[in-house]
Amino acid sequence: MEVANKPRRLEDDVAEYLDHIENDWIGMTESRRDTEMELMVTNVLDEVKNRLASAACDRRTHPIIEKLAYVASMSNLIIMFDHLSVYGVFLARNRHSSHVLQAILARFSY
Repeated sequence: MEVANKPRRLEDDVAEYLDHIENDWIGMTESRRDTEMELMVTNVLDEVKNRLASAACDRRTHPIIEKLAYVASMSNLIIMFDHLSVYGVFLARNRHSSHVLQAILARFSY
């Protein structure tokens, strides 16, 4: 039986960064949110690209990654999927990251 690749545990500083991003996002006005959302998603993905799978599995940060997936552009979705695909089997079985994968696949089908 093949063992699925498993991401490492998320560092606390990355969780704090993502929490800070969510607070910034909540504080945005609707008009500002529309204009700056793609840039914010791109910047966040660039910051956490090597820890994206860990963030998707973490109970504190998976909702933030899921929200990013729902507002990401197609190019950012492809980047997210590319970084997560190495851990696909593990992420699909994990109770937190499975929601992130579902969000990405739902966006692809849309």
